[in-house]
Amino acid sequence: MQSLNIFSVDKPEGRLDVARALGSSALMMFVYDLEAGTSSSPYHYEYEEEWLLVVDGTLVLRSPDGEHTLRRGDLVRFPAGPEGAHKVMNRSDATARTLMFSSSRVPAISVYPDSDKIGVWSGNEPDELIFKRALAAVLRRSVLSVPSMTRGHKTDTSETTCATSRDASPTLRTARFAGPTASRVIDGKEGVDSSSPSEGLQNPRSRDPSVKP
Repeated sequence: MQSLNIFSVDKPEGRLDVARALGSSALMMFVYDLEAGTSSSPYHYEYEEEWLLVVDGTLVLRSPDGEHTLRRGDLVRFPAGPEGAHKVMNRSDATARTLMFSSSRVPAISVYPDSDKIGVWSGNEPDELIFKRALAAVLRRSVLSVPSMTRGHKTDTSETTCATSRDASPTLRTARFAGPTASRVIDGKEGVDSSSPSEGLQNPRSRDPSVKP
């Protein structure tokens, strides 16, 4: 039997992939230590249910209905979609530890309302995208407005939409998504944004230990 103590386990890379350590491929589960003054990720939501357990310390949770103080032992469920938007912040003077978990299914989508960015995680890094929602809308309209180049042949908008979704608006291609780990944690600094779509946002589903909160 494999076991792991979430209170005492060390995390040499800033986080521990609990699911991998225990041999699970069905879940994404990570132990994170949040240093004083840091946050787990930008404010975001997924299209898969996520869970947060406060293992130790005191945290502040930002959610659609305001801010809430979380303490050791508190367990929170983030529903799929905008209702489950969240950001976990450590405003105390001590390190706090959390356990984040959700389904490991891909593709997955992360939406960042503050910066209006969307991350698409396919499970295959070359096909993963982070983009501004407004830019995707402009590109989609441009592609759909291109007339057929051959007289008598109607433009196949279903094919166009598919091609567009890969390059500009992947949300069109997938009717349902699988989520992240609430982080699926993405960025270590509160309020980080940039004109560059990918800056400050990392794949929350990556099992690469270099991806840190």
